Amino acid sequence: MARYKDIFDAIDHATSESCPNRLLAFAKVRSVVLGGAAAAQSAARQIINRFCNVAMENQRIGLWSLDLLQMCTLHGGDAFALALNSQDRLNDLLAFFLNPAKFKSISIQTQLKLLSLIQTWAITYKNTFSCNNFEYAYSRLKKSGVSSNVDGLRNLHWLPDRDVFGNFTESTPYNLQDVASEMSSENKQLHAELQTIYKMASELLATTSGEGEESKKQLSEASKRTLEIKQAVYASQAFWNDIIDHLETKSEDLEEIKLSVQRIFESMEQSITYCSNALKTESSVTPVSTRPFRPFTKLLKGRLLIVNGDSAVLLISQ
Repeated sequence: MARYKDIFDAIDHATSESCPNRLLAFAKVRSVVLGGAAAAQSAARQIINRFCNVAMENQRIGLWSLDLLQMCTLHGGDAFALALNSQDRLNDLLAFFLNPAKFKSISIQTQLKLLSLIQTWAITYKNTFSCNNFEYAYSRLKKSGVSSNVDGLRNLHWLPDRDVFGNFTESTPYNLQDVASEMSSENKQLHAELQTIYKMASELLATTSGEGEESKKQLSEASKRTLEIKQAVYASQAFWNDIIDHLETKSEDLEEIKLSVQRIFESMEQSITYCSNALKTESSVTPVSTRPFRPFTKLLKGRLLIVNGDSAVLLISQ
């Protein structure tokens, strides 16, 4: 699990004025958040602390903090949403509406963004938690007389390159090559787990045919973890698609990058299928590759190119 300081540094960097590739920094925060319940708890608290500490003095950093909070809620897993569904965390945000001095000190953009998030959480997580603090927070706002009108919003997305009115906030386009590399690293770790699971399942089936309580328990746990990896890959793909669907400024080599990332996900899905089959049958299973997970792409004269055609991106030995 990431240390407190690592989480703090990642959040601070992602929301700083000097961040050279904010989209990559957001992706790295997401990777940290997915590290477990403790990391999600810490990240939720620290992102809100970051917002509370800077929103009154620096609108841009305040909005980036809310963008990061929104991104983690959408793509940081269930543990992050659970951590955010905290009365203490939400009270820190509500104070910017219920405390007159704080309300006057933040910009209209910040007010609209924060209000839209609280509204969205109340709707999205309705009936999700036994104790739903999202709904309670929104009801407190309405009872206090805060206007729920967010018609002034022109941009509801979390991508940090535009403000709530749709104006660009970054001077240069994001380097998607770096983001693609981050996605590759994330899936590399998952692929290594699949290799371990496949090896264990093959050995068990070869020696015990999956019989015996201990063998059944190990296979059951391996199947559960394989399903978790499958869900993680789908979540990673949803994150990437969300970026591509909403990115306004697109680089010239976008199509090449998209092709490379698409092959990452296709290869991971193939690996998951073979691993799942290995957990169900003793023979006729194509083995998950035991060779190292190699980079999918390389930079050549500033462009992203596929290495050695299709073979470089396959995770499965054919």
